[in-house]
Amino acid sequence: MRAVWIILAVALVVSGLGTWRIISDMQGQLGDGRHAETYGFDLSNLAIPREELLGAGFPKDGVAALNHPPMLNREGLAKANAGAYGKYVLPRDLVIGVHIGGSRGESRAYPREFLMQHEIANDVVAGQAIAVTYNPLCDSVMVFDRNVDGAEREFGVSGLVYNSNLVMYDKSTASNGKESLWSQLQYRAIAGPLAKTHTVLKVLPCQMVTWGRWLEEFPDSLVMAKIPGDAESGVSYGSYFSSDETKFPLSPAWSDPALAKKTRVAAVLDGQGWKVFLLPELKTMPTDQLAGALASSRISYDPASATLWTGADDDRPVIYGFLFAFYAQHPTDAKYVPELPGKH
Repeated sequence: MRAVWIILAVALVVSGLGTWRIISDMQGQLGDGRHAETYGFDLSNLAIPREELLGAGFPKDGVAALNHPPMLNREGLAKANAGAYGKYVLPRDLVIGVHIGGSRGESRAYPREFLMQHEIANDVVAGQAIAVTYNPLCDSVMVFDRNVDGAEREFGVSGLVYNSNLVMYDKSTASNGKESLWSQLQYRAIAGPLAKTHTVLKVLPCQMVTWGRWLEEFPDSLVMAKIPGDAESGVSYGSYFSSDETKFPLSPAWSDPALAKKTRVAAVLDGQGWKVFLLPELKTMPTDQLAGALASSRISYDPASATLWTGADDDRPVIYGFLFAFYAQHPTDAKYVPELPGKH
């Protein structure tokens, strides 16, 4: 049943057809797919314009976040790859790689295709509670520390969007049982009790690379297993990714035709703020020039995944996503490499 819900949700969001009013009424879940007030969240202390908080087309928890997803070692993955359903995770598949704890730490990889169906994985790596998040509408990847304001948090998918981006909610009862809403790309509470205190999430380093590249660096890494009941074919955003159209209002909206809205970027936070790398432009950038941009000899362009490798020992926070998404959430606090056209 969960797989059916996910496929229907994707069809409605990506095609723009209809809402979830009838389905959510039948299932007893909160949220009519359009109006934020129907989702049952505390909208006090709202830190964004009210008209910009929208239903994503499905109810609260219509996309089910994961808690401590099952993991496979290399032996387990080899068995899964040889199973009845054919290949499971291939070297060319994109994963979100997380390494915590230095040379004696732990490494885990979360296949992007699997997270398309869940968007959030609450996990613990090397004793640290983390949330691995992926939003298909923005192709945005972020990993957070789940220890917030003195309590370990568990995050769920609210069914709401802000600037076309995932809005999470906090399932913990640490704030007198009241849930807060969180913007993924702004990594801050935007409604509820923790918005009142302007609480922000700690963004952790991660890599968006192929499984093969990740294994070169971390041969003992675990990889997230497919969740039983998920659609065997996965969820496809192919037509959405291949067009330059967006599905929800943006403020501000990227409108310069010299650069596509869905140009993929990687943003790295250093001492001077966010440095945002336009990934397609890095193919021809000299290695020393790229390394100089972050004062790191480990940074490089990874052609297999068409993304940025910052180095496993780099502890700077990282965001991956579409240009339009990062620009809408951070219109003034970033330096672009190369510089954006018309934004000198």
